[in-house]
Amino acid sequence: MKKMNKCEHGYIKWEKQKKLMAVILYVIIGVAIFVTGYLLNDHSKSNVFTVVAVVLVLPAAKHAVAFIILAPYHTLAEDAFQNVIGHLPPEAVVLTDYVFTSPEKVMGLAYLMLYEGNAIGLVANDKQELNYMNTYLGKGIHDLSPNYHVKIVADETDFLRLCDKANHVEITDKQQEAVEAWVRSLAV
Repeated sequence: MKKMNKCEHGYIKWEKQKKLMAVILYVIIGVAIFVTGYLLNDHSKSNVFTVVAVVLVLPAAKHAVAFIILAPYHTLAEDAFQNVIGHLPPEAVVLTDYVFTSPEKVMGLAYLMLYEGNAIGLVANDKQELNYMNTYLGKGIHDLSPNYHVKIVADETDFLRLCDKANHVEITDKQQEAVEAWVRSLAV
């Protein structure tokens, strides 16, 4: 499998496959170690092999939790992705397959465009709370760059319209880099 970075198109699909494969692998290895110990120690569960097999539950659980967090989100179809990307400025930073966390929630955006002092996002599914997302991302971004405009929408047409009509906001390169780094740091 080709390595993918967070916020790239196809990341959610790739990461879910990777996490599921890791869980299956840990379970198979754990069961094999347990059975080996059971057979080598006269059908007794009380041995070091059992301890090793139980310890393998920890990394398996870690990967299972990551899979469960990503499970409700999906990578968009390639043609839909290309259609949206074709409407955005080539200089824009576009994060896709963007699943991020706050202290209270896990949220997802199909796209988040960072361009000329604007952060415009499209929710990944309709069950997301737009007000919470706008407030959470807005507060974090405004702490780094007070002039930044933040808007998260639920409709692709609104997203494209906002991207087309985004006004240039005066920000420094340092503020742009700080905003991009912070937004990327939230990604799961």
